[in-house]
Amino acid sequence: MPTPPHSCLPRFPHLNSCSRTCVPRPADGLFTNYAWTADAPRAAAAAAGARAAGVFFGTDVWGRGTYGGGGWNCAEALRVCASAGVSAALFAPAWVHESQGRDGFEARQQVRADVLLLYCLLM
Repeated sequence: MPTPPHSCLPRFPHLNSCSRTCVPRPADGLFTNYAWTADAPRAAAAAAGARAAGVFFGTDVWGRGTYGGGGWNCAEALRVCASAGVSAALFAPAWVHESQGRDGFEARQQVRADVLLLYCLLM
């Protein structure tokens, strides 16, 4: 079935006047997809007001059209989200195992977790 013009779609690259009206008031939050630009978190924070922390910007760890490129550079997306006052969601958290293989997995996974945790603590 084709989507009627001017309707809200279930996938949101950011929060705006259209997507804001599509989110039910009792909803705890909104997860965007991972196709967003550097200015979208700040604009969404302004649109969400006091509920800005309930807007989660997706980051695809595989880097498919995601801000910052994904992979070992996911902290860049976290930085932009944190500075805007919105939250972040990582898609494909098994990326380390799936892309780097089994050998040395635990050490690489710990490095990734340490980098992301340290970044979150410093923000």
